[in-house]
Order: sequence, then C-alpha cells, then structure tokens
Amino acid sequence: MMAFLLSAITMAKAQEGLGIQQMFQQYGKNKGVTMVELRDKDFGDYKFSLFKSITISVNKNTEAADFARKCIEKDQAEAKKVQQVMVNGVPQSVFLELPKLGKIYRLVLFNELTKPEDKIVIIYIESEANSEDILKFILKKK
Repeated sequence: MMAFLLSAITMAKAQEGLGIQQMFQQYGKNKGVTMVELRDKDFGDYKFSLFKSITISVNKNTEAADFARKCIEKDQAEAKKVQQVMVNGVPQSVFLELPKLGKIYRLVLFNELTKPEDKIVIIYIESEANSEDILKFILKKK
C-alpha cells in the first residue's frame, strides 16, 4: 500500500513545473483544441503510466499556439536530451527527454504541421520503459 501511494505521489509531481503542464491546464478544454489523457495504458510491450496529448488548430487559436511554442522552449532548457528537426530555422519537430523521476522516464514530443492544416501537437509520456524504446515504438506506429 505504501509503495502505491509513493508511486502516485511521484507521478503527480512528474509534470510539476513543466511548461507543457500549463499548456494542458490552460488550453486543454478550449474550442479548437483536442486533449487526450490516458493513465496506466498498455500498448503491446509498453506500459505508459501517463500519456497526454494536445492538438491545437493554429488558425483558430493563435494565442494557444504561441503559448505552446514558449512552453516547449522552457521545457527544452530543462531537458536531458534534445533532438530537433528544423525547417527554415524554425523547430518543426522536437523530442525532449526530461530528467527521470525515480524509475519514470518523461518524454515530450512536439510537432508543428503546416500542411494540410496548421496545427501543433504536443505529447507527454511517462513510463518505466527506456525513452529510446518509446521513441522507436511511436515512430514505428506512425
């Protein structure tokens, strides 16, 4: 029982202080925004203790899109590992491996799509699986 409570407290604190946490809280229920939250979900060999995503229509919500970019910049400064795809000097895709909390790997994926529609997608994952394995899993499923 004590291990369960400790695990729940650790997971609750995993997002604390992250820019994207503010993004989910402030814009998650707005019009033109789609948010998904799954807890303790198995995807084959992988179990995510938390999977959160937010999709923002840039044309319908420019304020939220600008805030999302700022949140990613903030979290990037705290990241243990950063991988980016730049297009015309602007980050189009960003992968952040945040410092682990206990056994929990924390990952942020950011993608800004301009075609066929302008939208931003942010995904936050917490899992005990290795971050490289999770990234391979996500890219394989695309």
